[in-house]
Amino acid sequence: MARGQFSPGAFVVNRKLKRIEAPGPRAKCIAPAPRGEEYSFHVDKFWIVVEVDSQGHLRLETRRGKQRIVHGSDPNIRHAR
Repeated sequence: MARGQFSPGAFVVNRKLKRIEAPGPRAKCIAPAPRGEEYSFHVDKFWIVVEVDSQGHLRLETRRGKQRIVHGSDPNIRHAR
């Protein structure tokens, strides 16, 4: 399955950029702010594709029911391995 081709039921990973004072254990690419008050980092969030509309938008859902809509060409979305 090529990148950008998602179907309902597919497992995907959405990489989120976060900025906070103390990164958690799943944080990747940690970088301190210029004055050191906080850190910026990436966290991988795991979702299931619920629906793909005709414009390429994906409706994603976590196992606990949280939902989000993103475009299928978003570079931060990839298939879970």
